[in-house]
Amino acid sequence: MTDEFEEIINILNIRREVCFTRKESSHEDEEYMAAFFGSVFLKDGSRVELIIAFSKHFPLCFPDFFVKNNDEFRVHVEANGKICLYDKSSVLIKKDLKEQFLLDCYDQAIDILNILPGTDEYNSEIHREFCAYWLKVAMSRMVYSCFETAGVNYEEYSILFSGKKPIVAKSINDAEVIAYNNFSIKKEETDSKKDCLIIRLRLKSNLIKIKENYKLSEIRHYILDNVTASIKKRINKFFTKKVKNMTKYIFLIYETNFGDIIFGFRIEIVSRKYIQLSNATCAKVEPVYVERIDYSYLTKRGGSYSGIKDKKVLLLGAGSVGGYLANNLCQLGIVNLDILDSDIFSEENVYRHFLGFDAAIKNKLTYKADLIKEQLENMYPYVDIDSLNYKERSVEEFLINYNRLSNYDIIISALGEPSLNLEINSLLYRHNIKVPFICCFNEPYSIGGHIIASNIDRKSCLQCLYTKVNASDVTSFRGSLVETEQSFKKNVSGCSGAFVPYSCLDSQQTAIIAAKMTIQILQQNIKENMFESWIGSAEELEENGFKVSEHYKTVSDNKLFCKSDYMNSHCSICGKGD
Repeated sequence: MTDEFEEIINILNIRREVCFTRKESSHEDEEYMAAFFGSVFLKDGSRVELIIAFSKHFPLCFPDFFVKNNDEFRVHVEANGKICLYDKSSVLIKKDLKEQFLLDCYDQAIDILNILPGTDEYNSEIHREFCAYWLKVAMSRMVYSCFETAGVNYEEYSILFSGKKPIVAKSINDAEVIAYNNFSIKKEETDSKKDCLIIRLRLKSNLIKIKENYKLSEIRHYILDNVTASIKKRINKFFTKKVKNMTKYIFLIYETNFGDIIFGFRIEIVSRKYIQLSNATCAKVEPVYVERIDYSYLTKRGGSYSGIKDKKVLLLGAGSVGGYLANNLCQLGIVNLDILDSDIFSEENVYRHFLGFDAAIKNKLTYKADLIKEQLENMYPYVDIDSLNYKERSVEEFLINYNRLSNYDIIISALGEPSLNLEINSLLYRHNIKVPFICCFNEPYSIGGHIIASNIDRKSCLQCLYTKVNASDVTSFRGSLVETEQSFKKNVSGCSGAFVPYSCLDSQQTAIIAAKMTIQILQQNIKENMFESWIGSAEELEENGFKVSEHYKTVSDNKLFCKSDYMNSHCSICGKGD
């Protein structure tokens, strides 16, 4: 194998006009089979010494490139000198072309080293990877920030110290809520509370040079050189203060095309007499890494949607579809969610529900809505769920005071009960409650699922799809994929355990489409009533002796069926009726 490494290195030397030679080194250990040393010239004329190290798994894994004597900061180069080949997907791995594989990796390593300070590419890469670079010098000091950066220019916020989890927030109360809800730290367990400065740097200013040690004068000059005139006055006022013993945190916000970056410093002064802060040569300055856990930052990384944070959602039904849907909505950024369901969660539910076996055995005779509330509020820091745990949890009782439906921005039913859905539809329409209404449900044996959006416009309503085409009589759902008057319910434990056969994947599919439709409606991207169906195979259904509908036969070649115009003039709710 050693001869093979030397052969492909010789090809590299010839093709790229370099000279890498085999030497024993610390890189040859259990991880590497061989290492080669050489030097290369960059496009600015500087010379860099490199090490190319081969793993025993080469060419299934990439060769590693190290900058020897790595004594200056370079983008995509780790502290130990290892070059990060960040675009590995562009390198084609072929076992029978090892020499080409090495050449491609070498070329990318050299391209990375040629990202030189002062160039647009360098600045772009620094912006994109700054937090990762800053973490390397600020690892010993880390805080969590839960404040929104938008609109912040110069503020004094609070920092709550709670063991190893300092939390920066607009107020101590906000920090205490995050500490308790997400880190299980009680108020009495927090150590101390301090104010800190939050300063936004001027747009397109220079990012600070990354290093382990800073002087207070460097920090002061850097801030003053990179803030607006109005902020500069306040900074100067701060640094003219006279202090004796002080610990102060300063956090800087830097705006990039990739979003706001936050980084900071801890400044500590211990003196026997009062000194002006700007002259405090005795100050100890430490870089601080900021772990952002604010709503905007976290939801953006998960695929954020604007304008939904303050929307209030009512979810009726916390069963198989409802459980997954509640989770999806929270992941998409819904914060205010009310869930109504009167069912108890039990062991027989676990294989097609969002909640798992642990929820069933640890919480005997506990409502699904309460368990989902607990689970999701633990999973997502800003979610506030009301499980509507009044004495009577039924939808029927809830609808007695139908005016409460107007308190929401959207209502979603995952009940799978047509009669209740039609009653809600009637109340919304007859009492002019202009809140969009979504119904979502599965059909048996994975043949499909439906998501119906109504009450967005007045051209149609849910009952249009449950009304005969030639009379005002209410009938079965006309978009059904299975023939009517078939009973699909099964039970293995008596009537109380009856269920319609479909899988957790069916529920997840229906929930995903319903969640996407919910967000689109809340953002007003959907402005008319519509329904959407996903279409599955009829094989299992027919093997169990059941029949598909005529509608299924017309749409079975599609994976999705969408319809926006489902007005029925015979509908007794929104049409003329008979």
